[in-house]
Amino acid sequence: MRILTLTFLAIVAITSMAWSQTDKKTDLYLGGGIAFPAGPEEFTDYWKMGFTAGGGIGFSLTPAASLVLTVGYGAFPLNESEILRLAGVPSYVNTSIDGGTASALDFAGNIKLSLNPTPNTVTPYLVVGAGYFSLSFSDAKISASYMGNSASETLKFDTESAFSTSFGAGIDIPAGETTSIFVEGRYSIAFTKGENTSYVPLRAGARIAL
Repeated sequence: MRILTLTFLAIVAITSMAWSQTDKKTDLYLGGGIAFPAGPEEFTDYWKMGFTAGGGIGFSLTPAASLVLTVGYGAFPLNESEILRLAGVPSYVNTSIDGGTASALDFAGNIKLSLNPTPNTVTPYLVVGAGYFSLSFSDAKISASYMGNSASETLKFDTESAFSTSFGAGIDIPAGETTSIFVEGRYSIAFTKGENTSYVPLRAGARIAL
């Protein structure tokens, strides 16, 4: 963990020095999409595909490389049918679950490397990032009724926070003099206690030159 943290700080320091020696071109990123739980098994079993949204500020280091500071949010709804199936709840019992959404918040510094940095052309790119990740859960209220009898119980979950890293690829598509559309996929890992927490966000959005 200490080595990863020092590596991230070194990347930020080096890229900040490089940016100070180049033309300070700045971009605004806004986007959203879908996200899939990828690990551990409890995350993939008990929560479903959700949505993700976020934004960031990018600073040009060279014609091909940028430092992009981002904040992202993801929400994963509880997989009610899977939880009831694994719990062995009989089908004749009228059962519902309210809440239990998993919310992921991440702050990261990213290095974006364009593979074809020619202006106003379709440009594929690679991206790698590191930062801070927090995963929280809303309370889940379970209600059941059968033959006039009813009962309910509320489940609470712990919040987890950890250092995180991600890597992926995307493509920039010109859409005007100062705007381009991007489509991007990543694999994100948070080094949470016990087992790592991972998910796969697929995003699309706009990059606007400021």
